Order: sequence, then C-alpha cells, then structure tokens
Amino acid sequence: MNLKQIKKLIYSDLAKTMTVPLVFNLIEQVIASILTVYTAKVLGSFADSIFTLNIEYGLNNIKKIMICILIYVIVIPFIDLVCKITMLKGALAHDRILYARFLNKEYRNAMKLEAGEVQYRLEDDPIDFRGYWMNIITKYITVPLTFVYVLSNSLKISVYFTMLIFAISLIKLFVPMFTAKLESKYDLKNRQYNTSVRVYETEIATKSCALKMINIANAFIKMLDQLFINYFNNVQKKDITIKTVAENIETFINSLTKVITLIIGAIMVSNKSISAGNVATMIGFLGVFDIVLGDVSYIIKKSYIMKELSERISILYSNAEVLNGKKIDNVDSIELRNLSISYDDKKVFNNLCFKYFNGDKLALIGTNGSGKTTLLKLICGLLKEYDGSLMINAIEFYDISIESLRDKIAYAMQDPYLFKGTIRDNIRLGNLNATNEEIDEVIKAVGIRQIENRDVGFGRNDLSGGEKQRVSIARALLKNSKILILDEPSNNLDTDGKEWLKQFVKNSDRSIIFVSHDEDITNYASKVVYMK
Repeated sequence: MNLKQIKKLIYSDLAKTMTVPLVFNLIEQVIASILTVYTAKVLGSFADSIFTLNIEYGLNNIKKIMICILIYVIVIPFIDLVCKITMLKGALAHDRILYARFLNKEYRNAMKLEAGEVQYRLEDDPIDFRGYWMNIITKYITVPLTFVYVLSNSLKISVYFTMLIFAISLIKLFVPMFTAKLESKYDLKNRQYNTSVRVYETEIATKSCALKMINIANAFIKMLDQLFINYFNNVQKKDITIKTVAENIETFINSLTKVITLIIGAIMVSNKSISAGNVATMIGFLGVFDIVLGDVSYIIKKSYIMKELSERISILYSNAEVLNGKKIDNVDSIELRNLSISYDDKKVFNNLCFKYFNGDKLALIGTNGSGKTTLLKLICGLLKEYDGSLMINAIEFYDISIESLRDKIAYAMQDPYLFKGTIRDNIRLGNLNATNEEIDEVIKAVGIRQIENRDVGFGRNDLSGGEKQRVSIARALLKNSKILILDEPSNNLDTDGKEWLKQFVKNSDRSIIFVSHDEDITNYASKVVYMK
C-alpha cells in the first residue's frame, strides 16, 4: 500500500472505534454552545429588568437562568461522563487494532525499529491522534452552528456593533495562520526527541546490569544530557518563543476587543441606540465569538499536526505481511531447490537443496553464520524473500497461507523470550485451549514442576539458560503441532536435560526439524543437512 492508502486505513480504523464517543462529544459541545448564547441573552434581559424595575420580567429571567444552571450542572456533566466512558472503550479497541497492525508487519521491517520507538508510537502518538481527531470533527460541526446562532442574535441588537466586534476578533486568526506550520514542525521535533528518550529509557530498563558491569552508566547519562541540550537549544527555545508570542498577541487582542465593546456599548447606551442589558448580552456574545474563533484557530493548528501524526502512525501499518493464500491441512513435505537467501546484499546461504517428509527427524548442522536459524525463520514464514524454490506440499511457499502454515508448526527459539507472568502462564501461551492436565503433563515432561509458579518476564533474569530452554520447549510441545522446530534445544541444558531431550527426539512420533551440534542428539535424526 502507498502512504495515501495507509492513511485512509488509519482513519478508517479510528472511525470504527471512536465514532460513538465522537457523537456524545458532539452532543455535549452543541448543547454547551447553544446554552452559552442563550444564557448571555437571558442575562442581558435580566439586566434590563433590573434597570427598568420590571420585577415580574426579572423573576421570569431568573427561572430561565436557574434552568440553564441545572443543565450546566446535571445534563452536560452526565453526557461528558458517558463520553469519557465510551472514549475509554474506544481507545482500548483502537489500541488493540494498532497492536495487531504492528504485529502484522513483515519480520525484517519490524526488527529495524527500536523497541522504545515502537513503544512511543503505540502509546503516546495514538492518544493525541484520537483527541485531535475528535475535537477537530466536533469543532467543524459546532463552529458554523454556534456562529450562525450567535450572529443572528447579535445582529438583532445592532448590526454595526456586531460587525465591528467581529472584525476586531477576526484579527486573532492571523496568529495561527502564520504559526500553524511552525508549531506543527516543532511538535514533530518534540515527538522525535521524546521517541529518542524512550529508546534510551528502554535500554536503561532492560540493560541496567550490563551498563553497570562494563561501567558505562555515567557515559550513558551524559549521552542523555547531550541529547536534551541539543533539543533545548535547537527546538524547545524556538517552540517556547513562538507559543509565548502567539499567546501574548491573542491575550492583547482579547483585552482590546473587550475594551472596545465596553466603550462602544457605553456610547450606544448614551445615545439610547441600545439598552444596558444589550451591552451585557454583547459582552456574553463576545465570549462566544472568542470561543468560535479559538475553535477555528485550533482546527488550523491541529490539522497540520494531525498530518504529521498520521505519517508517524503509518509506520505501524506499512510493510504488512501477506497472510492470504492456499490453506494447508498438514505439512506432508518440504522441498528446497537451489534455495538462496541474502541479508543486505550478503548471501547467508546459497543453492541449498533437500527434501523433508512428514515423520522425518531432520537435523541442521553447520558453523555459526551458516544460516541455520535463518532457514528456520523462512520455514515459519517470518522471512519471505528468497531465490530458488521452497515448496510446501508441492506448492510454492509464496502461494501458501502463512497463517495456516504457522498453525501446523511449533517453534522453540534458540534465545527464548519469556512474557510477564508465571512460568506456567508462559507455557500456556503455546496453546490457550489446553487443559490444566495437558499443561501439567508438559511441565512434568521437561522437569520444571518445582518452578512452574515463579514470576518471570520483562527482561528479568531469574532463570538459568537451561530453565529458559525447558520453558520454551514446553511451550512448543503444548501446541501439539505435527511439526516441531527446535533451534539449538540443548543449549544451556544440564546433563539430565540433555538426556531428556535425547530420549524425546528418539521416541517422539512428531516430525522434528532441529539445529544442534550435539552428536548424542543428531544421531537420532533420520536426515542430516550440512550447511556451510
């Protein structure tokens, strides 16, 4: 997909999840805007009733004011509460979509991104994106409605008075028109800086032990300090200056407009062109004009930022995996014909050929860097680009549904990753439909019953390498797939663990593809492929 198509999909996903809170936000803002104009009218009428000593008219206006207050105190907060609840639900649903979009990225492209950068783009950018989207659409609808309503009411008081005040208020729009692009530019630079900081924070959180062991903690902090100094000098100073100048100009124009309103109002009252109550009403309308023009200013400024945000979020959508294709019920055969893979124009392996059939136990043997793990990633569908031919059940790999292929394969990684939770929780992830008895069986089989309830994950190193390896194997076993892929399964295993693994490979009725240099295990392979 090109960027235009990706942006269309981004807004489509957002609309699916945030339309309900948008509707409630719109209702709330429309009621609040109309009520503000109406309240200003009533207050003006109340002022006139006081000056004319019309008690009955004054009491009637007090009743109207009380009704307005009740709506402000009860109705609007209730709608706001519903809006926030639905917004939270929508935000959670939108977050799940974004997580799924990122997880659907092609493996190579996903691995190019820093963990901290992904974290920032998944967490912080969407929060602002959702908020700006809701507010901009709401203001697009409420601004013309409010403007027409307040203008029609103010023109009834005085056309001249209205036009003069509105013309002065319009001057405020020149500020965002000149500063919008600059604010968008510095907003992007702020996000880039915060993303860089998040990358460093992730490094500190996950590699604090290494930073201490090689004694570079202070150097790391100095790098962060220098990053901030550069950001402050090149971005933040200018950003603060622009915002401060813009705010001061807007404040000056607001004050000037109020003073002019009072002066013109006093002159027109003295000429008996309008009443004192009309002046009070116009002051209230002036506040509404300020809100309307402030909303227009918001739309101008945030529309530029929305464009930048959609481009930042697009990285979660780009380079998506192609998952559709021919579904397979089983992996009966795998055939490689002159298969070659390159990383950055560098050959990992070249012209690899072998055939694998259901029931085989295939050992991959080779020196470090010969491409054994790369081949496993290719078979699992993580890598897609290759030369030559890779056939699954006599179907070219490109034409197969990756989802259906992954359903048939269980993979125990060379460097197991443990998610936050207990060891038992981590094993359960291999098959969420597994019964407790099935989980107990694999835990017992790999010999980790005594540590199954230990908390692990998020970079903690509470387990030995051998224990991690057993958890990874148990997780793969629980999936109960026809093909089991083991990448260096004997790594870090003690003598008992290796003996268990040897007996498992020997006696298992599953098809197994494994990488190993341990002859005690490779001796039980029905086929051996030597990679150079």
